Amino acid sequence: MKHATLALREFLTAQGVNHEDTAALEMAVTEALNNATLHSNASQAAQPLGLEAVLTPGRAQLQIADHTSGFELPQEFALPADDQIHGRGLFMMRSAVDEWDYLRGSNGNRLVLVRNIKKLTPPPSDAAPSSELAAAEATLESMTEELSSCYESLSAIYCFSQELGRVQDTREFAGQVLGHLLRITSAEWFCCRLYDRDSGSLKTLVHAKGTKEPVEVALSDDTSLESLEVTAAKTRRDQWFGFGKPLSESDPLASFGSGESGLVHACFLEDELAGVITVGTNGPETGLSSGDMNIFHTFADFLMIHLINRRYQEDAMRARLLEGELEIATQIQRSLSPSRLPELGGCGLAGWCRSARKVGGDFFDALRDGDKGLLLVVADVMGKGIPAALFAVVLRSVIRAVPQLWDSPGKLMTHANRVLYRDLDKNERFITAQLVYVSPQERVITHASAGHWPALACAPESDSPKLLENDDPPLGLAPDLEFEERSEPLTPGIRLAMHTDGIVDALNPNGERFGSDRIYRWLENGAHEQIRADHLCDQLVSALKAFEGDVDQSDDQTTLLLAFEPDSKAQWGAWDSAD
Repeated sequence: MKHATLALREFLTAQGVNHEDTAALEMAVTEALNNATLHSNASQAAQPLGLEAVLTPGRAQLQIADHTSGFELPQEFALPADDQIHGRGLFMMRSAVDEWDYLRGSNGNRLVLVRNIKKLTPPPSDAAPSSELAAAEATLESMTEELSSCYESLSAIYCFSQELGRVQDTREFAGQVLGHLLRITSAEWFCCRLYDRDSGSLKTLVHAKGTKEPVEVALSDDTSLESLEVTAAKTRRDQWFGFGKPLSESDPLASFGSGESGLVHACFLEDELAGVITVGTNGPETGLSSGDMNIFHTFADFLMIHLINRRYQEDAMRARLLEGELEIATQIQRSLSPSRLPELGGCGLAGWCRSARKVGGDFFDALRDGDKGLLLVVADVMGKGIPAALFAVVLRSVIRAVPQLWDSPGKLMTHANRVLYRDLDKNERFITAQLVYVSPQERVITHASAGHWPALACAPESDSPKLLENDDPPLGLAPDLEFEERSEPLTPGIRLAMHTDGIVDALNPNGERFGSDRIYRWLENGAHEQIRADHLCDQLVSALKAFEGDVDQSDDQTTLLLAFEPDSKAQWGAWDSAD
């Protein structure tokens, strides 16, 4: 897209459009072309994009033609939150123009952008209009280049992750990460500063070669010094400069040169300021695209997590988890739980997962297998922190990737062990898991376990819950494990409970364990009273919290519950007709 914007700039400059209007229109076109690329599938990406620019006195009109499926043009705009990826490009585009419209058609779409411009300066006599064909070719070439940079950024993050344990020089590592960022984005310089808690100031860790190190900035400084880094840290919002908002001469970032443009991003771990990272270009007319911004945020957060970890080690604060690690692992863990459990007639589902102070890799999942049945999953990755949470993500992905094995938990567990063994063994980890496949048509529950706490099944007429036991070991202990599956009858009114050991091992202020007996009595009462799954889950959570009091628990706690209605005719018929 860089070539397309350069071609547009040449045309506008040749026609005498002033610098401010040219920069704004160039940014709008960059975001428009990037947006068209994002909405293209493989076949649409092969279709050319068209860019037309029409100038009339006091008015510039740009039209971008595409052959994508299009999108709905929002009516209202606000700057997205810092943690949101999408929406920034449209916000920037809308801010740069006075009018816009998006015309969708069966043979293509056309985005119309209009900006009121100042009086044109007569162009030099040798000025010549840009070639539309050349601009289109440059745009396609730029699209390919941008897609390649996205893949390259993901590869870079992976490679840097592998280097974390081997790199001892924090400054060198930060320079490598941010130096690579310059190679795959439009940014031309960077500055990384860490927050020093003792002095309450931002101290430079590393900055781009050939640039002058900016002066130290105190966040409590009440002088006339204007600093976008301080503003970003105090407001927790990204700060832009350039495009009509130049840096103040007193801003320490001005040491990188006059007329710069770029973005300041403050990194927080929980509620603690970790540092501020800034990237910029060497002129206000060349800005960062939305794709560049996404890559920058990924690099910045990744780097800052590593830097804070190093700082804690150097300060001999060997807590098991850093606050940043806890936040990221918690978010990963929350993302594992389905946002919405399957809705099936005659069947109720409820799940609950609570992260302890020491974050682990607990998760649950419920997967609808068409009209055939339902796969229930509960797993616990041994170990703590981000590695455990990442292994949980991988296991979840492996299970979801093979729906043809869902109805055979033993084969599915064998497949998961074969895929994960090498990485688990290399990292000296293992995973306990239980898979339960519920088949209303066959009236059967099929289950398999990998060293996990047994699930419980209890029907209304049962004297006590039945353990769904298997003797197989956890995932990751040997490469060629074969996991057994067993079957139980699925009876009307049955209640099924799956959980991790964090619930059984929960402690009260007297050091007593919550234990299995309480779980047995709770499920037995739920089956006899035919309590709904969600109410049954609420009862367990309430009882658990009342038992624990104010004691901090050392493990995650997870449960997944299934409850069938007692009316079997309504139950099976409703299942078969469910959406």
